[in-house]
Amino acid sequence: MALTGATVTPEAAVFVPDADGPRMVYRGRIDDRAVEIGRTRPRATTRDLEQVLEALAAGGTVAPRTTPAVGCFISP
Repeated sequence: MALTGATVTPEAAVFVPDADGPRMVYRGRIDDRAVEIGRTRPRATTRDLEQVLEALAAGGTVAPRTTPAVGCFISP
């Protein structure tokens, strides 16, 4: 949690190698299925984490970004 800044579960973080050490390129929701606590869509329409991982696997670069995640708060 301290390294990523994650505040809720589930919240994903993706790091890539960098000359100065691992660099976070994504933190946020896995997909947009959860709309708010207790309210979900039948299916995800955006798969944020999958998009980041696919771009990296294809050799692309990913601009650092975050998306809001819906879930239970993580106590510090």
